Amino acid sequence: MPHGRTEDFTRFAHDSYDELLRMAYLICARDRTLAEDLLQTALLKTYLHWNRIDDKSRARSYVRATMINDFVRTTRRAIPVSSDSINVLADHTQTDDSYRLADLRMDLATALSHLPPRQRVAVVLRYYIGLSERQSASEFSCSLAAIKSLAVRGLNGLNAELDPKKEDAHE
Repeated sequence: MPHGRTEDFTRFAHDSYDELLRMAYLICARDRTLAEDLLQTALLKTYLHWNRIDDKSRARSYVRATMINDFVRTTRRAIPVSSDSINVLADHTQTDDSYRLADLRMDLATALSHLPPRQRVAVVLRYYIGLSERQSASEFSCSLAAIKSLAVRGLNGLNAELDPKKEDAHE
């Protein structure tokens, strides 16, 4: 690959890395090692096809689609959440809104990690990244009806997981 293209790809990877890693982290049920592996593999595949990507503004979409395809292909069931990924702040009295917001984020991330992989990907594409249904379906390589169904089932799963009435039943 000519030197200019390598620099172009390196700049793209550097500028996009954090955003893409956050997405990978969420779809990998907060397993940072798995997320980093997934992203590195997708970036390698993107680098190998860099000269075929005509519109560089779509490169992030290409990497996201590659991560999704690799993730779904290799993951057939929900990834269990380890006990050390539970929010330690939840055991302490909350006095600051920033703690409450951190707890909410952790609760949401934990609930998201309990979803089946395809639902998790649909929810991340639609509501974390903010893609339209059509864009999400395109990146996920599925029909519009499938992405709608997966996103609705994912949201229903999140609602059931985060339902405060569920907590009251356990106490």
